[in-house]
Amino acid sequence: MKPPFSYLPALPAAVGWMAGILLWWKGCGWWLPAVVTAVGVMFMVCRRQYIAFGLYAVAAGWIVAEANRAAEAPPWVFGGGERTVSGVIESVYNTRRAQTLVVRADSVEYAGRMVAVEPFGMQVASLPRWIEPAVGAKVRFRADIEPLDAGGHFPYQADYSTLFLKRKVVAGAFIAEEEMTEGGVEPSMTAWFASRRREVIRVLAHSGLSDKSYGLLTALITGNGDELESDMRDNFRATGLAHALALSGFHVGMIVMLVGLALFPLRAWPSAARLRIALSLLMLWGYVAMVGMPESAVRAGVMLSVFMLGGIVGRGVNTLNSLCIAILVLLALWPYSLFSVGFQLSVCAVLGILAFAGPLNPFSPRDGWKFRIGEAVAVTLGAVLGTMALTVFYFHRFPLVFVLSNLLVVGLLPVLMTGGIVLVVAGCFGVRISWIERGIDHIVGFVDMFTQWLSSMGWAELSGLYVSGLQAMLFGLAVVSVAILMNVTRRTWRICAVCAVGVCLLLVPAVADADPVSEAFSVGRKENVPLLVRHGNKAVLVPRCRPHLVESSSRRAMRELTEYLDVRGVDTVMVTASDFTLGPYRRQGGVVVRRRVQR
Repeated sequence: MKPPFSYLPALPAAVGWMAGILLWWKGCGWWLPAVVTAVGVMFMVCRRQYIAFGLYAVAAGWIVAEANRAAEAPPWVFGGGERTVSGVIESVYNTRRAQTLVVRADSVEYAGRMVAVEPFGMQVASLPRWIEPAVGAKVRFRADIEPLDAGGHFPYQADYSTLFLKRKVVAGAFIAEEEMTEGGVEPSMTAWFASRRREVIRVLAHSGLSDKSYGLLTALITGNGDELESDMRDNFRATGLAHALALSGFHVGMIVMLVGLALFPLRAWPSAARLRIALSLLMLWGYVAMVGMPESAVRAGVMLSVFMLGGIVGRGVNTLNSLCIAILVLLALWPYSLFSVGFQLSVCAVLGILAFAGPLNPFSPRDGWKFRIGEAVAVTLGAVLGTMALTVFYFHRFPLVFVLSNLLVVGLLPVLMTGGIVLVVAGCFGVRISWIERGIDHIVGFVDMFTQWLSSMGWAELSGLYVSGLQAMLFGLAVVSVAILMNVTRRTWRICAVCAVGVCLLLVPAVADADPVSEAFSVGRKENVPLLVRHGNKAVLVPRCRPHLVESSSRRAMRELTEYLDVRGVDTVMVTASDFTLGPYRRQGGVVVRRRVQR
Protein backbone atom coordinates (compact mmCIF):
# COMPACT_ATOMS: atom_id res chain seq x y z
CA MET A 1 0.00 0.00 0.00
CA LYS A 2 1.34 3.40 -0.95
CA PRO A 3 1.23 6.25 1.56
CA PRO A 4 -1.35 8.98 0.92
CA PHE A 5 -0.19 11.70 -1.49
CA SER A 6 3.08 9.83 -2.00
CA TYR A 7 3.77 11.87 -5.12
CA LEU A 8 4.35 14.93 -2.93
CA PRO A 9 7.86 15.23 -1.42
CA ALA A 10 6.37 16.24 1.91
CA LEU A 11 9.54 16.13 4.03
CA PRO A 12 11.71 18.57 2.01
CA ALA A 13 8.66 20.75 1.36
CA ALA A 14 7.86 21.01 5.09
CA VAL A 15 11.49 21.74 6.00
CA GLY A 16 11.78 24.33 3.24
CA TRP A 17 8.53 26.04 4.23
CA MET A 18 9.71 26.38 7.84
CA ALA A 19 13.07 27.71 6.64
CA GLY A 20 11.33 30.33 4.51
CA ILE A 21 9.30 31.60 7.48
CA LEU A 22 12.42 31.74 9.67
CA LEU A 23 14.31 33.69 7.00
CA TRP A 24 11.42 36.15 6.76
CA TRP A 25 11.51 36.51 10.56
CA LYS A 26 15.26 37.28 10.35
CA GLY A 27 14.56 40.14 7.93
CA CYS A 28 15.49 38.68 4.55
CA GLY A 29 14.08 40.86 1.77
CA TRP A 30 12.10 40.27 -1.41
CA TRP A 31 15.22 39.04 -3.20
CA LEU A 32 15.11 35.77 -1.25
CA PRO A 33 12.11 34.11 -3.01
CA ALA A 34 13.41 35.27 -6.40
CA VAL A 35 16.87 33.80 -5.92
CA VAL A 36 15.61 30.58 -4.31
CA THR A 37 13.05 30.03 -7.07
CA ALA A 38 15.71 30.50 -9.76
CA VAL A 39 17.98 27.98 -8.05
CA GLY A 40 15.01 25.60 -7.72
CA VAL A 41 14.40 25.81 -11.48
CA MET A 42 18.03 24.84 -12.08
CA PHE A 43 17.68 21.78 -9.84
CA MET A 44 14.44 20.85 -11.57
CA VAL A 45 16.19 20.98 -14.95
CA CYS A 46 18.86 18.68 -13.49
CA ARG A 47 16.06 16.32 -12.38
CA ARG A 48 16.65 16.82 -8.66
CA GLN A 49 12.97 17.17 -7.92
CA TYR A 50 13.15 16.79 -4.14
CA ILE A 51 15.73 19.56 -3.79
CA ALA A 52 13.73 21.74 -6.19
CA PHE A 53 10.52 21.25 -4.22
CA GLY A 54 12.35 22.14 -1.01
CA LEU A 55 13.66 25.37 -2.52
CA TYR A 56 10.23 26.25 -3.91
CA ALA A 57 8.85 25.72 -0.41
CA VAL A 58 11.44 28.17 1.01
CA ALA A 59 10.17 30.86 -1.36
CA ALA A 60 6.53 29.98 -0.68
CA GLY A 61 7.06 30.13 3.10
CA TRP A 62 8.63 33.60 2.82
CA ILE A 63 5.79 34.86 0.60
CA VAL A 64 3.05 33.53 2.89
CA ALA A 65 4.75 35.00 5.98
CA GLU A 66 5.00 38.40 4.27
CA ALA A 67 1.37 38.23 3.12
CA ASN A 68 0.17 37.58 6.67
CA ARG A 69 1.95 40.61 8.14
CA ALA A 70 -0.30 42.48 10.57
CA ALA A 71 -1.68 45.89 9.57
CA GLU A 72 0.14 48.76 11.28
CA ALA A 73 -1.69 51.27 13.48
CA PRO A 74 -1.68 54.92 12.38
CA PRO A 75 1.19 56.75 14.13
CA TRP A 76 -1.10 59.41 15.58
CA VAL A 77 -3.01 56.92 17.76
CA PHE A 78 -0.03 56.60 20.13
CA GLY A 79 0.38 59.24 22.80
CA GLY A 80 -1.85 62.23 23.27
CA GLY A 81 -3.75 60.82 26.26
CA GLU A 82 -6.86 58.68 26.27
CA ARG A 83 -8.83 58.10 23.08
CA THR A 84 -12.14 56.45 22.31
CA VAL A 85 -11.74 53.25 20.33
CA SER A 86 -14.38 51.07 18.70
CA GLY A 87 -13.90 47.65 17.18
CA VAL A 88 -14.86 43.98 17.24
CA ILE A 89 -13.65 41.33 19.73
CA GLU A 90 -11.75 38.55 17.99
CA SER A 91 -10.74 36.44 21.00
CA VAL A 92 -11.02 36.41 24.79
CA TYR A 93 -8.46 35.10 27.29
CA ASN A 94 -10.01 35.23 30.74
CA THR A 95 -8.34 34.16 33.99
CA ARG A 96 -8.93 34.82 37.67
CA ARG A 97 -6.37 37.64 37.70
CA ALA A 98 -6.76 39.34 34.34
CA GLN A 99 -8.74 39.42 31.16
CA THR A 100 -7.12 39.93 27.77
CA LEU A 101 -9.10 40.78 24.66
CA VAL A 102 -7.85 40.89 21.09
CA VAL A 103 -9.85 43.68 19.46
CA ARG A 104 -9.80 44.57 15.77
CA ALA A 105 -10.07 48.38 16.02
CA ASP A 106 -11.82 50.05 13.09
CA SER A 107 -12.21 53.65 14.31
CA VAL A 108 -10.29 55.84 16.77
CA GLU A 109 -11.02 59.27 18.21
CA TYR A 110 -8.95 62.08 16.67
CA ALA A 111 -9.42 65.81 17.33
CA GLY A 112 -12.72 65.17 19.10
CA ARG A 113 -14.33 62.99 16.42
CA MET A 114 -14.26 59.33 15.46
CA VAL A 115 -12.09 58.60 12.44
CA ALA A 116 -12.31 55.34 10.49
CA VAL A 117 -8.92 53.61 10.17
CA GLU A 118 -7.63 50.52 8.47
CA PRO A 119 -8.48 47.78 11.00
CA PHE A 120 -5.54 46.92 13.24
CA GLY A 121 -5.14 44.54 16.17
CA MET A 122 -5.14 45.71 19.78
CA GLN A 123 -4.52 43.72 22.93
CA VAL A 124 -6.74 45.14 25.66
CA ALA A 125 -6.20 44.06 29.28
CA SER A 126 -8.60 44.64 32.18
CA LEU A 127 -9.80 43.01 35.37
CA PRO A 128 -11.64 39.69 34.87
CA ARG A 129 -15.42 39.61 34.56
CA TRP A 130 -17.90 37.10 35.82
CA ILE A 131 -19.48 37.11 32.36
CA GLU A 132 -16.81 37.42 29.73
CA PRO A 133 -17.42 39.48 26.56
CA ALA A 134 -18.63 37.54 23.54
CA VAL A 135 -16.41 36.88 20.55
CA GLY A 136 -17.70 38.99 17.65
CA ALA A 137 -19.22 41.65 19.93
CA LYS A 138 -18.80 45.31 18.99
CA VAL A 139 -17.10 47.23 21.80
CA ARG A 140 -16.32 50.83 22.59
CA PHE A 141 -13.86 52.02 25.25
CA ARG A 142 -11.50 54.82 26.23
CA ALA A 143 -7.82 54.05 26.72
CA ASP A 144 -4.30 55.35 26.36
CA ILE A 145 -3.04 53.39 23.34
CA GLU A 146 0.61 52.36 23.53
CA PRO A 147 2.96 50.25 21.42
CA LEU A 148 3.32 46.72 22.76
CA ASP A 149 6.29 45.82 24.92
CA ALA A 150 7.14 42.18 24.19
CA GLY A 151 9.52 41.74 27.12
CA GLY A 152 12.60 39.56 26.88
CA HIS A 153 14.94 42.37 27.93
CA PHE A 154 16.88 40.32 30.49
CA PRO A 155 17.79 36.64 30.85
CA TYR A 156 14.92 34.14 31.26
CA GLN A 157 12.19 36.76 30.87
CA ALA A 158 9.45 35.63 28.50
CA ASP A 159 9.54 37.22 25.04
CA TYR A 160 6.03 37.73 23.69
CA SER A 161 6.99 39.15 20.29
CA THR A 162 6.04 35.96 18.45
CA LEU A 163 2.78 35.77 20.40
CA PHE A 164 1.88 39.29 19.29
CA LEU A 165 2.89 38.33 15.76
CA LYS A 166 0.51 35.35 15.76
CA ARG A 167 -2.36 37.37 17.20
CA LYS A 168 -1.64 40.19 14.72
CA VAL A 169 -1.71 42.85 17.42
CA VAL A 170 0.38 46.03 17.15
CA ALA A 171 -0.99 48.11 20.04
CA GLY A 172 -2.03 47.60 23.64
CA ALA A 173 -4.14 49.28 26.29
CA PHE A 174 -5.26 48.85 29.90
CA ILE A 175 -8.86 49.71 30.76
CA ALA A 176 -11.16 49.52 33.75
CA GLU A 177 -14.12 47.17 33.52
CA GLU A 178 -16.68 49.98 33.52
CA GLU A 179 -14.89 51.84 30.70
CA MET A 180 -15.97 49.34 28.03
CA THR A 181 -19.45 49.15 26.54
CA GLU A 182 -20.66 46.31 24.33
CA GLY A 183 -22.97 46.45 21.37
CA GLY A 184 -24.49 43.73 19.25
CA VAL A 185 -22.63 40.65 18.10
CA GLU A 186 -21.69 40.49 14.44
CA PRO A 187 -23.15 37.32 12.93
CA SER A 188 -20.35 34.91 12.03
CA MET A 189 -19.51 31.26 12.31
CA THR A 190 -16.89 32.06 14.96
CA ALA A 191 -19.45 33.83 17.13
CA TRP A 192 -21.97 31.00 16.66
CA PHE A 193 -19.47 28.32 17.72
CA ALA A 194 -18.36 30.50 20.66
CA SER A 195 -21.97 30.63 21.85
CA ARG A 196 -22.16 26.84 21.62
CA ARG A 197 -19.01 26.58 23.74
CA ARG A 198 -20.56 28.84 26.39
CA GLU A 199 -23.68 26.67 26.32
CA VAL A 200 -21.60 23.52 27.02
CA ILE A 201 -19.93 25.27 29.95
CA ARG A 202 -23.32 26.43 31.24
CA VAL A 203 -24.73 22.89 31.13
CA LEU A 204 -21.74 21.54 33.09
CA ALA A 205 -22.05 24.39 35.62
CA HIS A 206 -25.73 23.55 36.27
CA SER A 207 -25.04 19.84 36.75
CA GLY A 208 -24.48 18.23 40.11
CA LEU A 209 -20.71 17.96 39.69
CA SER A 210 -18.34 19.14 42.40
CA ASP A 211 -16.20 22.23 41.79
CA LYS A 212 -13.10 20.15 41.04
CA SER A 213 -14.99 17.91 38.61
CA TYR A 214 -16.60 20.88 36.89
CA GLY A 215 -13.24 22.65 36.44
CA LEU A 216 -11.46 19.55 35.14
CA LEU A 217 -14.24 18.52 32.74
CA THR A 218 -14.53 22.06 31.40
CA ALA A 219 -10.80 22.02 30.64
CA LEU A 220 -10.91 18.54 29.09
CA ILE A 221 -13.95 19.09 26.86
CA THR A 222 -13.82 22.78 25.91
CA GLY A 223 -10.21 23.70 26.64
CA ASN A 224 -11.35 26.43 29.03
CA GLY A 225 -9.08 26.02 32.05
CA ASP A 226 -10.22 29.20 33.84
CA GLU A 227 -12.35 27.25 36.31
CA LEU A 228 -9.69 24.68 37.12
CA GLU A 229 -8.43 25.03 40.68
CA SER A 230 -4.87 26.29 40.93
CA ASP A 231 -3.63 23.43 43.16
CA MET A 232 -4.86 20.82 40.68
CA ARG A 233 -3.24 22.72 37.81
CA ASP A 234 0.07 22.83 39.71
CA ASN A 235 -0.13 19.11 40.48
CA PHE A 236 -0.77 18.27 36.83
CA ARG A 237 2.19 20.41 35.79
CA ALA A 238 4.54 18.88 38.38
CA THR A 239 3.66 15.31 37.35
CA GLY A 240 3.99 15.84 33.60
CA LEU A 241 0.24 15.95 32.91
CA ALA A 242 0.00 19.56 31.74
CA HIS A 243 -0.57 18.37 28.16
CA ALA A 244 -3.84 16.78 29.28
CA LEU A 245 -5.26 20.23 30.10
CA ALA A 246 -4.58 21.62 26.61
CA LEU A 247 -6.74 20.35 23.77
CA SER A 248 -4.49 18.13 21.68
CA GLY A 249 -4.41 14.89 19.74
CA PHE A 250 -5.48 12.94 22.82
CA HIS A 251 -8.75 14.87 23.17
CA VAL A 252 -9.50 15.08 19.45
CA GLY A 253 -8.78 11.36 19.10
CA MET A 254 -11.27 10.65 21.89
CA ILE A 255 -13.93 12.66 20.03
CA VAL A 256 -13.23 10.71 16.83
CA MET A 257 -13.51 7.42 18.76
CA LEU A 258 -16.86 8.44 20.29
CA VAL A 259 -18.15 9.55 16.89
CA GLY A 260 -17.05 6.18 15.48
CA LEU A 261 -19.04 4.40 18.20
CA ALA A 262 -22.10 6.54 17.45
CA LEU A 263 -21.82 5.70 13.73
CA PHE A 264 -21.17 2.01 14.38
CA PRO A 265 -24.54 0.91 12.86
CA LEU A 266 -23.33 2.15 9.45
CA ARG A 267 -20.78 -0.68 9.45
CA ALA A 268 -23.66 -2.98 8.51
CA TRP A 269 -23.47 -1.44 5.02
CA PRO A 270 -19.95 -1.86 3.57
CA SER A 271 -20.78 0.63 0.82
CA ALA A 272 -21.30 3.33 3.49
CA ALA A 273 -17.66 3.25 4.67
CA ARG A 274 -16.78 6.51 2.91
CA LEU A 275 -19.96 8.14 4.21
CA ARG A 276 -18.99 7.13 7.75
CA ILE A 277 -15.53 8.66 7.34
CA ALA A 278 -17.01 11.84 5.84
CA LEU A 279 -19.45 12.20 8.76
CA SER A 280 -16.61 11.62 11.21
CA LEU A 281 -14.58 14.37 9.55
CA LEU A 282 -17.56 16.74 9.69
CA MET A 283 -18.13 16.13 13.40
CA LEU A 284 -14.39 16.30 14.10
CA TRP A 285 -14.06 19.79 12.65
CA GLY A 286 -17.35 20.85 14.22
CA TYR A 287 -15.83 20.01 17.62
CA VAL A 288 -12.58 21.82 16.78
CA ALA A 289 -14.56 24.91 15.76
CA MET A 290 -16.72 24.69 18.90
CA VAL A 291 -13.69 24.77 21.21
CA GLY A 292 -12.43 27.94 19.48
CA MET A 293 -9.98 26.52 16.90
CA PRO A 294 -6.97 26.39 19.26
CA GLU A 295 -3.73 25.57 17.50
CA SER A 296 -3.23 22.29 19.32
CA ALA A 297 -6.68 21.01 18.34
CA VAL A 298 -6.28 22.22 14.75
CA ARG A 299 -2.94 20.42 14.47
CA ALA A 300 -4.50 17.19 15.72
CA GLY A 301 -7.51 17.69 13.44
CA VAL A 302 -5.32 18.13 10.36
CA MET A 303 -3.27 15.04 11.24
CA LEU A 304 -6.34 12.86 11.77
CA SER A 305 -7.95 14.26 8.62
CA VAL A 306 -4.94 13.18 6.56
CA PHE A 307 -5.25 9.66 8.00
CA MET A 308 -9.00 9.57 7.27
CA LEU A 309 -8.58 10.92 3.76
CA GLY A 310 -6.12 8.09 3.15
CA GLY A 311 -8.98 5.72 3.91
CA ILE A 312 -11.37 7.55 1.57
CA VAL A 313 -8.98 7.45 -1.40
CA GLY A 314 -8.12 3.83 -0.65
CA ARG A 315 -4.45 4.33 0.20
CA GLY A 316 -2.29 3.31 3.11
CA VAL A 317 -0.95 5.71 5.72
CA ASN A 318 2.63 6.74 6.36
CA THR A 319 2.90 8.60 9.66
CA LEU A 320 5.96 10.71 8.80
CA ASN A 321 4.50 11.71 5.45
CA SER A 322 1.19 12.59 7.12
CA LEU A 323 2.96 14.67 9.75
CA CYS A 324 4.80 16.66 7.06
CA ILE A 325 1.55 17.23 5.18
CA ALA A 326 -0.09 18.46 8.38
CA ILE A 327 2.83 20.85 8.97
CA LEU A 328 2.47 22.22 5.44
CA VAL A 329 -1.27 22.78 5.84
CA LEU A 330 -0.91 24.49 9.22
CA LEU A 331 1.92 26.76 8.14
CA ALA A 332 0.08 27.66 4.96
CA LEU A 333 -2.96 28.79 6.97
CA TRP A 334 -1.13 30.21 10.01
CA PRO A 335 2.56 30.72 9.15
CA TYR A 336 3.42 32.32 12.49
CA SER A 337 2.36 29.22 14.39
CA LEU A 338 5.89 28.03 13.69
CA PHE A 339 6.95 30.21 16.64
CA SER A 340 4.33 28.69 18.94
CA VAL A 341 5.68 26.59 21.79
CA GLY A 342 2.70 24.27 21.41
CA PHE A 343 3.42 23.73 17.70
CA GLN A 344 7.06 22.92 18.37
CA LEU A 345 6.20 20.56 21.22
CA SER A 346 3.53 18.76 19.16
CA VAL A 347 5.83 18.16 16.19
CA CYS A 348 8.73 17.04 18.41
CA ALA A 349 6.42 14.75 20.40
CA VAL A 350 5.22 12.98 17.24
CA LEU A 351 8.78 12.70 15.94
CA GLY A 352 9.89 11.30 19.30
CA ILE A 353 7.13 8.69 19.21
CA LEU A 354 8.09 7.69 15.66
CA ALA A 355 11.77 7.40 16.60
CA PHE A 356 11.58 5.75 20.02
CA ALA A 357 8.23 3.96 20.44
CA GLY A 358 9.22 0.92 18.39
CA PRO A 359 12.75 0.32 19.71
CA LEU A 360 11.73 0.92 23.34
CA ASN A 361 8.96 -1.70 23.33
CA PRO A 362 10.56 -5.07 24.18
CA PHE A 363 7.44 -7.08 23.28
CA SER A 364 5.96 -8.11 19.94
CA PRO A 365 2.28 -7.90 18.92
CA ARG A 366 1.98 -11.65 19.55
CA ASP A 367 2.49 -11.03 23.30
CA GLY A 368 -1.00 -9.53 23.62
CA TRP A 369 -1.55 -7.46 26.76
CA LYS A 370 2.20 -7.24 27.44
CA PHE A 371 2.71 -5.59 24.07
CA ARG A 372 -0.10 -3.07 24.71
CA ILE A 373 1.33 -2.11 28.12
CA GLY A 374 4.82 -1.83 26.64
CA GLU A 375 3.45 0.27 23.79
CA ALA A 376 1.79 2.70 26.21
CA VAL A 377 5.03 3.11 28.17
CA ALA A 378 7.14 3.39 24.99
CA VAL A 379 4.86 6.03 23.46
CA THR A 380 5.04 8.10 26.65
CA LEU A 381 8.83 7.81 26.81
CA GLY A 382 9.15 8.67 23.11
CA ALA A 383 7.04 11.81 23.47
CA VAL A 384 9.03 12.91 26.54
CA LEU A 385 12.40 12.27 24.88
CA GLY A 386 11.30 14.16 21.79
CA THR A 387 10.22 17.22 23.79
CA MET A 388 12.80 17.11 26.59
CA ALA A 389 15.08 19.85 25.26
CA LEU A 390 12.18 22.23 24.54
CA THR A 391 10.54 21.54 27.90
CA VAL A 392 13.67 22.44 29.84
CA PHE A 393 14.40 25.47 27.65
CA TYR A 394 10.90 27.01 27.84
CA PHE A 395 9.62 25.89 31.25
CA HIS A 396 12.87 25.37 33.23
CA ARG A 397 11.57 22.13 34.76
CA PHE A 398 11.34 18.45 33.98
CA PRO A 399 8.95 15.90 35.58
CA LEU A 400 10.45 12.61 36.77
CA VAL A 401 7.20 10.69 37.38
CA PHE A 402 5.72 11.25 33.91
CA VAL A 403 5.47 7.54 33.05
CA LEU A 404 3.38 6.64 36.10
CA SER A 405 1.16 9.72 35.82
CA ASN A 406 0.59 9.37 32.06
CA LEU A 407 -0.37 5.72 32.41
CA LEU A 408 -3.07 6.96 34.78
CA VAL A 409 -4.20 9.52 32.20
CA VAL A 410 -4.51 6.91 29.46
CA GLY A 411 -6.85 4.87 31.66
CA LEU A 412 -9.02 7.49 33.37
CA LEU A 413 -9.27 10.69 31.34
CA PRO A 414 -11.12 9.00 28.44
CA VAL A 415 -13.70 7.80 30.98
CA LEU A 416 -14.05 11.34 32.33
CA MET A 417 -14.43 12.84 28.85
CA THR A 418 -17.03 10.25 27.86
CA GLY A 419 -19.03 10.81 31.04
CA GLY A 420 -18.82 14.59 30.61
CA ILE A 421 -20.05 14.45 27.01
CA VAL A 422 -22.97 12.22 28.08
CA LEU A 423 -23.87 14.76 30.79
CA VAL A 424 -23.73 17.63 28.26
CA VAL A 425 -25.97 15.82 25.76
CA ALA A 426 -28.44 14.85 28.49
CA GLY A 427 -28.35 18.35 29.99
CA CYS A 428 -29.30 19.92 26.66
CA PHE A 429 -32.58 17.97 26.95
CA GLY A 430 -33.04 18.89 30.62
CA VAL A 431 -32.08 15.44 31.94
CA ARG A 432 -29.69 14.85 34.85
CA ILE A 433 -27.92 11.52 35.35
CA SER A 434 -26.91 11.54 39.00
CA TRP A 435 -25.04 8.22 39.03
CA ILE A 436 -22.71 9.44 36.26
CA GLU A 437 -22.12 12.66 38.21
CA ARG A 438 -21.20 10.72 41.35
CA GLY A 439 -18.91 8.41 39.38
CA ILE A 440 -17.11 11.38 37.81
CA ASP A 441 -16.70 13.00 41.24
CA HIS A 442 -15.10 9.82 42.62
CA ILE A 443 -12.71 9.49 39.65
CA VAL A 444 -11.70 13.16 39.82
CA GLY A 445 -11.16 12.83 43.56
CA PHE A 446 -8.85 9.87 42.98
CA VAL A 447 -6.96 11.69 40.19
CA ASP A 448 -6.54 14.74 42.42
CA MET A 449 -5.34 12.66 45.37
CA PHE A 450 -2.94 10.64 43.20
CA THR A 451 -1.38 13.68 41.47
CA GLN A 452 -1.12 15.50 44.79
CA TRP A 453 0.70 12.52 46.29
CA LEU A 454 3.10 12.33 43.36
CA SER A 455 3.81 16.07 43.29
CA SER A 456 4.46 16.10 47.07
CA MET A 457 7.48 13.86 46.60
CA GLY A 458 10.76 15.71 46.61
CA TRP A 459 11.91 13.93 43.46
CA ALA A 460 8.69 14.44 41.47
CA GLU A 461 10.32 17.03 39.21
CA LEU A 462 13.55 18.87 38.57
CA SER A 463 13.11 22.64 38.69
CA GLY A 464 15.36 25.62 38.19
CA LEU A 465 16.83 24.20 34.96
CA TYR A 466 17.95 27.30 33.08
CA VAL A 467 19.75 26.63 29.81
CA SER A 468 20.68 28.82 26.87
CA GLY A 469 19.38 28.32 23.35
CA LEU A 470 22.71 26.82 22.26
CA GLN A 471 22.69 24.37 25.16
CA ALA A 472 19.14 23.27 24.34
CA MET A 473 20.12 22.81 20.69
CA LEU A 474 23.11 20.66 21.62
CA PHE A 475 20.97 18.55 23.92
CA GLY A 476 18.41 18.13 21.15
CA LEU A 477 21.14 16.99 18.76
CA ALA A 478 22.20 14.42 21.34
CA VAL A 479 18.62 13.08 21.46
CA VAL A 480 18.53 12.90 17.65
CA SER A 481 21.80 10.97 17.69
CA VAL A 482 20.34 8.51 20.18
CA ALA A 483 17.34 8.05 17.88
CA ILE A 484 19.65 7.29 14.98
CA LEU A 485 21.60 4.88 17.17
CA MET A 486 18.43 2.96 18.07
CA ASN A 487 17.02 2.79 14.54
CA VAL A 488 20.00 1.96 12.34
CA THR A 489 21.70 -1.38 11.88
CA ARG A 490 24.96 -0.32 10.24
CA ARG A 491 27.90 -0.33 12.62
CA THR A 492 29.38 2.84 11.09
CA TRP A 493 26.23 4.83 11.79
CA ARG A 494 26.09 3.51 15.33
CA ILE A 495 29.66 4.61 16.02
CA CYS A 496 28.95 8.07 14.55
CA ALA A 497 25.81 8.40 16.66
CA VAL A 498 27.66 7.48 19.87
CA CYS A 499 30.39 10.01 19.08
CA ALA A 500 27.80 12.71 18.33
CA VAL A 501 26.04 12.08 21.65
CA GLY A 502 29.30 12.37 23.54
CA VAL A 503 30.35 15.59 21.79
CA CYS A 504 26.96 17.24 22.34
CA LEU A 505 26.80 16.34 26.02
CA LEU A 506 30.38 17.52 26.60
CA LEU A 507 29.66 20.86 24.91
CA VAL A 508 26.51 21.55 26.98
CA PRO A 509 28.38 22.66 30.15
CA ALA A 510 31.14 24.24 28.07
CA VAL A 511 28.77 26.83 26.59
CA ALA A 512 27.08 27.64 29.89
CA ASP A 513 26.36 31.33 30.36
CA ALA A 514 28.83 33.04 32.70
CA ASP A 515 27.23 34.96 35.53
CA PRO A 516 28.38 38.58 35.04
CA VAL A 517 29.45 40.59 38.03
CA SER A 518 27.52 43.69 37.03
CA GLU A 519 24.61 43.99 34.64
CA ALA A 520 21.76 46.36 33.88
CA PHE A 521 18.52 45.43 32.13
CA SER A 522 15.73 47.71 31.01
CA VAL A 523 12.36 46.13 31.74
CA GLY A 524 10.85 47.99 28.79
CA ARG A 525 11.71 50.01 25.74
CA LYS A 526 10.01 53.24 26.80
CA GLU A 527 11.30 55.79 29.25
CA ASN A 528 8.44 55.32 31.70
CA VAL A 529 9.28 51.71 32.62
CA PRO A 530 11.58 50.39 35.36
CA LEU A 531 15.24 49.55 35.14
CA LEU A 532 16.92 46.64 36.96
CA VAL A 533 20.52 47.12 38.01
CA ARG A 534 22.45 44.23 39.57
CA HIS A 535 25.89 44.10 41.15
CA GLY A 536 27.20 41.07 43.03
CA ASN A 537 24.37 39.67 45.12
CA LYS A 538 22.28 42.84 45.25
CA ALA A 539 19.71 44.26 42.86
CA VAL A 540 17.94 47.60 42.66
CA LEU A 541 14.68 48.08 40.78
CA VAL A 542 14.35 51.72 39.72
CA PRO A 543 10.84 52.86 38.70
CA ARG A 544 11.08 55.53 36.01
CA CYS A 545 7.45 56.45 35.54
CA ARG A 546 4.85 58.92 36.72
CA PRO A 547 4.63 59.10 40.55
CA HIS A 548 1.11 57.66 40.78
CA LEU A 549 2.19 54.63 38.72
CA VAL A 550 5.32 53.83 40.74
CA GLU A 551 3.64 51.28 43.01
CA SER A 552 1.73 49.36 40.32
CA SER A 553 4.70 49.45 37.93
CA SER A 554 7.06 48.16 40.62
CA ARG A 555 4.74 45.33 41.57
CA ARG A 556 4.35 44.21 37.98
CA ALA A 557 8.08 44.33 37.30
CA MET A 558 8.94 42.55 40.55
CA ARG A 559 6.50 39.77 39.71
CA GLU A 560 8.14 39.34 36.30
CA LEU A 561 11.62 39.36 37.83
CA THR A 562 10.98 36.77 40.53
CA GLU A 563 12.45 33.79 38.68
CA TYR A 564 15.37 35.82 37.40
CA LEU A 565 16.28 37.02 40.89
CA ASP A 566 16.00 33.49 42.27
CA VAL A 567 18.24 31.87 39.70
CA ARG A 568 20.86 34.61 40.02
CA GLY A 569 21.04 34.18 43.79
CA VAL A 570 19.96 37.71 44.72
CA ASP A 571 19.37 38.10 48.45
CA THR A 572 18.46 41.82 48.61
CA VAL A 573 15.95 43.74 46.52
CA MET A 574 15.19 47.42 47.02
CA VAL A 575 12.63 49.61 45.31
CA THR A 576 13.79 53.20 45.14
CA ALA A 577 13.09 56.37 43.23
CA SER A 578 16.06 58.35 44.59
CA ASP A 579 19.63 58.65 43.38
CA PHE A 580 21.98 55.82 44.28
CA THR A 581 25.44 54.40 43.66
CA LEU A 582 25.74 50.64 43.22
CA GLY A 583 29.06 49.17 42.12
CA PRO A 584 29.99 50.76 38.79
CA TYR A 585 26.47 52.18 38.29
CA ARG A 586 25.24 55.55 39.41
CA ARG A 587 21.77 57.06 39.07
CA GLN A 588 21.42 60.82 39.09
CA GLY A 589 18.01 62.18 38.28
CA GLY A 590 16.57 60.20 35.38
CA VAL A 591 19.95 59.04 34.06
CA VAL A 592 21.80 55.82 34.95
CA VAL A 593 25.47 55.84 33.98
CA ARG A 594 28.35 53.41 34.40
CA ARG A 595 31.33 54.91 36.21
CA ARG A 596 34.91 54.07 35.38
CA VAL A 597 36.15 51.90 38.26
CA GLN A 598 39.76 52.38 39.35
CA ARG A 599 41.67 49.10 39.54
